[in-house]
Amino acid sequence: MKTGIKVFVVGLFMLLAGQAQATDYRIDGILSSDSSILTSGAVTSWQGTQLSGLFDFVYVGSEAGDENILFELVDSTSTTIFNNKDDSNLPANNLDIGTLYLKDLTRSSSTQYAINIWPTSQAGVLEPVHIYQLNTAVMINEVSLSAGMFLFGFEDPGGDDLDYDDLVFAARAVPLPGAAILFGSGLLGLVGLRRRQIV
Repeated sequence: MKTGIKVFVVGLFMLLAGQAQATDYRIDGILSSDSSILTSGAVTSWQGTQLSGLFDFVYVGSEAGDENILFELVDSTSTTIFNNKDDSNLPANNLDIGTLYLKDLTRSSSTQYAINIWPTSQAGVLEPVHIYQLNTAVMINEVSLSAGMFLFGFEDPGGDDLDYDDLVFAARAVPLPGAAILFGSGLLGLVGLRRRQIV
């Protein structure tokens, strides 16, 4: 009994000590070139070509004067997911990342930017969306994020501070359910069996 209590107390102490040491990064300038979170190596630029599939999203914060939104566009119907001028941005789950776009309603309400790819650089044209991937668990603006999550930063079109904190949110790919994995492996087994019978 005493051993169990000691283990519990030590575990609780370690948990609280770990929380006390965790840095809560502020949203202001979180993804600018001189950001401490970038220079510490906690986050690196995502180098892939395109993100696809279902993702769960969480709003991290914003330092923009403009009104920016993340929205979903399906069959010409637009649904707002996050609005940086709204205090009630709830997590959004199982969204197809290929249907999501960012828009600055204040400056260019008709222009939308896909979030699943870092735009190709063009001379004199701002890349409004930057995608990063977390190397370690971090806390930003009191939002806990885990390693492997993607971090998206939006820069107001025409902005000159290039801090990519005008709308910041994070996402994690939705894992395939176990049943789907088993079904897929079963199909592969049947294909292999069929090939063996033909030979």
